[in-house]
Amino acid sequence: MLSRHPAVAAGGESLALQSILFRELPQRLGQEFPDCLASAAPDDWAWAADRYLALTADRRAGSAVFTDKLPANFLLVGPDPQDVPGRPHPEHGA
Repeated sequence: MLSRHPAVAAGGESLALQSILFRELPQRLGQEFPDCLASAAPDDWAWAADRYLALTADRRAGSAVFTDKLPANFLLVGPDPQDVPGRPHPEHGA
């Protein structure tokens, strides 16, 4: 349904997130998964986000929004940082 919108590209099912979290981030930090997740700093997460965008660039086809519907991805993304207690939420103002 989402990919029917003209501003959304259908990205299919990408293994990019799994590749980054299971292979590339552990190599970058010199630790096995999942231990590397606890020691990842904000710049490591920024690198992972940039890497994900690079690996999925061909799927995005220049769209501002795209779908990555690999079912296992929801297990890997964790909580939305905006939902962490004490952090401001853009929709709620504080």
